[in-house]
Amino acid sequence: MSDLDLVLVHDGRTNNPLVVTELAERLWYPIWDAGLDLDHSVRSLAQCRQVASKDLPAAVGLLDLRHVAGDAAVVSRASTALLTDWRGAAVAGCRSSSARLVSARTAMASSRT
Repeated sequence: MSDLDLVLVHDGRTNNPLVVTELAERLWYPIWDAGLDLDHSVRSLAQCRQVASKDLPAAVGLLDLRHVAGDAAVVSRASTALLTDWRGAAVAGCRSSSARLVSARTAMASSRT
């Protein structure tokens, strides 16, 4: 467990990757220097969605994404996209489970006759 979980979210287009990396380092180092355990990442909007689709703990953390500083619209777009993806995956999972249940019931009924 970390004391803090911080994600620097950027749009992936506006700033040069070097600028984003330098900003992240200026944010992380004072926290580390203060002796806090920091779980950190730098992600574009697309990377947030990609990570959330493959890593459940990361997805849960990203669902609780909050704006602290910078461009609030970027965080809002990320949150909206992540929630849309999460809901879509939940609906697809329910449909898949329902289809398997119907198939199992059909197979059981066929085996009885």
